[in-house]
Amino acid sequence: MNEEQQNYLTEEKFHRGLAQFTEETLLPAIERIIDDKLDKFEFKMDEKFDSIKQQIYAISIEIEEIKVKLDRLDKRTAEDNNANHDDIEKLRKRVEELEKKVQVLQSEKIKTV
Repeated sequence: MNEEQQNYLTEEKFHRGLAQFTEETLLPAIERIIDDKLDKFEFKMDEKFDSIKQQIYAISIEIEEIKVKLDRLDKRTAEDNNANHDDIEKLRKRVEELEKKVQVLQSEKIKTV
């Protein structure tokens, strides 16, 4: 066997060994790393979504409470036109602010998906 043939066989062995190493060792290791990274990412996203959901829920409860207060105040103002006018305006503005905040949080939630 001449030197060229021997070099070819040596190179062929190297390529087979490299392919075997890649398939048996390297690819499974990369797969584990990717799986770990995806698990961590999924956990972070779940935490972020939970936080946004909690904020939306708390804001929704506050909105409902304010709406109930507004209804009560509206009924009282029918009896006394000037009574609590400032409170009604403040509560309406707060409802608008909270509704805008809910929209922002919901759009952040959609963007992160």
